[in-house]
Amino acid sequence: MRGGLVEDFYIEVKATTDNGGGNIYLSSGQLNFLEENNDNSALAVVICGNDREVYNVIYRTLQEIRKDFQFEPIKFRLEQRGA
Repeated sequence: MRGGLVEDFYIEVKATTDNGGGNIYLSSGQLNFLEENNDNSALAVVICGNDREVYNVIYRTLQEIRKDFQFEPIKFRLEQRGA
C-alpha cells in the first residue's frame, strides 16, 4: 500500500538447485517486463535440492540482479536473409 492505495506487485519466479541463486535464465520478454515495471516487480529465486525440497527463497530487484550478476546472451533469433 502506498498512500492508502493498493498497488500491483509482480513476482517472476525461477527455481534452481544452485545454492548461490545462479544458473537462472531470463527471456528478453521477462527482462523487458522487469524493466518496464521496475518499481513494482521482483525476481523470486527458489533454491531447491534434487529431491525438490525448497531450501531457500531469495527476492531480488532488477537493480540487485544487475549488481550481482552479468547477463550473457545465449539465445539468438534467426531471420531469413532478404526477407
